[in-house]
Amino acid sequence: MHTAPATSIVFALGLALPLCSAAGCVGVTTDLSGDANSSEPPPDPCAPAAPASDAGVQVPPGMARQVIVLIGDGTGAAHWEAARVAAGGTLAVDALEGPSLYATDALPAGTTTDSAAAATAIATGQCTFNGRIGVDGSGLPHRNLMEYARAAAMGTGIVTNTVIVDATPMAFVGHSGSRYCSESLAAQLIDVARPDVVLGGFIPDSAFAGPGLDERARAAGYSVGFELSALRAAAADAEPDAPVLGLFGEGPSSPLWTAWDQGLTPEILRDAGSDEPTLAEMTRFALERLASDDSGFVLMVESEHADTVGHLAYLDVAQAAVWMPSLVLELDAAVAEVLAWVESHSSFDDTLVVVCADHETGGYTLAASNPEDLAGASFPSSPNHTPSAVPIFARGPGSERLSDVKHLSDIFQLLTGNLDALPGTGRCREN
Repeated sequence: MHTAPATSIVFALGLALPLCSAAGCVGVTTDLSGDANSSEPPPDPCAPAAPASDAGVQVPPGMARQVIVLIGDGTGAAHWEAARVAAGGTLAVDALEGPSLYATDALPAGTTTDSAAAATAIATGQCTFNGRIGVDGSGLPHRNLMEYARAAAMGTGIVTNTVIVDATPMAFVGHSGSRYCSESLAAQLIDVARPDVVLGGFIPDSAFAGPGLDERARAAGYSVGFELSALRAAAADAEPDAPVLGLFGEGPSSPLWTAWDQGLTPEILRDAGSDEPTLAEMTRFALERLASDDSGFVLMVESEHADTVGHLAYLDVAQAAVWMPSLVLELDAAVAEVLAWVESHSSFDDTLVVVCADHETGGYTLAASNPEDLAGASFPSSPNHTPSAVPIFARGPGSERLSDVKHLSDIFQLLTGNLDALPGTGRCREN
């Protein structure tokens, strides 16, 4: 199993990413998209910036009883079309309304976003500068979707196939001047946000992956498992409402992924007999745990693998073109699990399902001469993120306003039922 160096992780892109603790950050803050941060971080970027107490906080009156948002990191319109070709027809996501396209820029307006700023916009409705988590352009924290849910005693869950303390999941639970403050964000996750279900990738002793996350969680009353079967057993032996933390990952078998193995292995690269759960299996487990909450719940599911391949595609375009459709199908399988759960346990009168993206990565483009020739796809913008508009799908309360989602920050309004705030302007603006 890969163990990260003590001071930084050097990826195939040649970028040294900083590692942070409560004492501060080591290294130069550089976004994986290749875009420099647009603003200097606060003097102490790893100091937690928490919003006010939950006392008196009300869930927005239009918010659905169950809110499930699935995020395809780096997934644009061409990614979904490639998945349809690979599947030979209709996808699970096609049962939702849409797609509608929206802009993804960060501050200053027009800046190509990174995942931290993008996820912050989705989770809080606030635009911010690249690299920041749960704070606006002035560094002020804003309540996120999970915090609204927690204040109303709703269940909360995080599922991801990257490391749990990566930018997208952390924007739904934490507040920080830097996405790289892993130790501080891990503390906020377990000690403050305390989601009922947390499932994702993990590497013991890796600072980037959240050092001591398992020990911290056990001390905070979590049932912890390193395989899904073990987690089920541990949860069965615990109190019915005890939170659960699943830490999974074996590291990928392909040489192209050896410097990027902080999360779960893409299914197409797994060895026979792998114990790693699929994104769909983790989603099913989370729904099973959260369904018993009488007050409803909020669940965020992230599929990160398409983003990673978009970043690395320039190293081997032909291989990336072969892999990409299967990575999107991982997300679609999770969508299918969600739709099956709604069909058997709820209804779209009570449940809002949203499938969206934080940005597009690599400029993934199907061959103009023959779009069904998936091996002929290209990645002209790899290793960078692009400013391309990306698709959103939805079904449930508020989904009739899907076409009014013009920007990432508008998704928060849809998720919370604040439909009077739509349509948006289609541009990032400083609030």
